[in-house]
Amino acid sequence: MAATARIIDFLRDRRPEGPCLVVDLEVIADNYKAFTRAMPDTRIFYAVKANPAPEVLKLLADLGSCFDTASVAEIEMALAAGATPERISYGNTIKKERDVARAHQLGISMFAVDCVEEVEKVSRAAPGARVFCRILTDGAGNVSMTGMPAQEEANRIAEMFDQTNLRSLVINMEHAAFDRGLAQRLASALGGACYNLPELRADTLLHTVKREIDS
Repeated sequence: MAATARIIDFLRDRRPEGPCLVVDLEVIADNYKAFTRAMPDTRIFYAVKANPAPEVLKLLADLGSCFDTASVAEIEMALAAGATPERISYGNTIKKERDVARAHQLGISMFAVDCVEEVEKVSRAAPGARVFCRILTDGAGNVSMTGMPAQEEANRIAEMFDQTNLRSLVINMEHAAFDRGLAQRLASALGGACYNLPELRADTLLHTVKREIDS
């Protein structure tokens, strides 16, 4: 993106002596508003690690943004900027249990998990929390977090979700020519529905997910 007139004026008037990063807050605001117009009825989570400058965080908090954080320090920065706890997720999937507990004390109730151990850790340190799970399902490039084969690990986590009555659904991203039924088997283990991506248009994707989770 080309420098805005405001950035050009800033560099001309201030003449920094060394390398620096200059951000036009109006551009950030415009980009956020463009996202909200393009994806109504969704919550946009800004990754604090992208740019944790207090000015950026406060601007986004004032606009109503949610925040994805990777540490307790980032949670505290988002709170200091004016975000409320329900607008913050702890998105790091490699967390110390004491950090999960501290985040829970700060009011954070949404955590990312990607293996059995993380699910168990959150259940101990943040009872009643909500989780969103990143599951590795198949393919030579998959890496198991527990030493089990990736598909076996994914099905084990899915069965844990089903046993705790968590509402789930699977969106199958595989092209029909390469689909081996793995997404459907994962959905069966979760006790949830499985949708193929071509069945879901952009304008119905959100409503389909909400209907399945809330029903």
